[in-house]
Amino acid sequence: MKRLLFIILCSLSLLPTFSASEHICINHCRIFGSIYITDQRSLASITVYIEDSEGLADLVVYQQDANVLADATGLWYITDDVDFSDYIIYITDNKNSADFTVFYTDLEVYARCN
Repeated sequence: MKRLLFIILCSLSLLPTFSASEHICINHCRIFGSIYITDQRSLASITVYIEDSEGLADLVVYQQDANVLADATGLWYITDDVDFSDYIIYITDNKNSADFTVFYTDLEVYARCN
């Protein structure tokens, strides 16, 4: 119910503008490219939960070896340099506090938005 309300408010543009360290309206299907994973929730613009099951995940992610290859839905390049990242992500253990859930796949062809 909370997720549905959040989606409705985002689509109606009723939420104020947030800084990069606060929650924003997120289309998880458009999250790809260079990803920096932080251990400080306050620095992240996105919070994700790692799902155990591919069928339950909002986004199936394949980790690329090069930034230039992470150019479509579900293709992530994990970087150690926050300055060159497209997104800063915090991984939570609490599924209810995540913006969306991800499942890591071993095959690039399975990367997709659910």
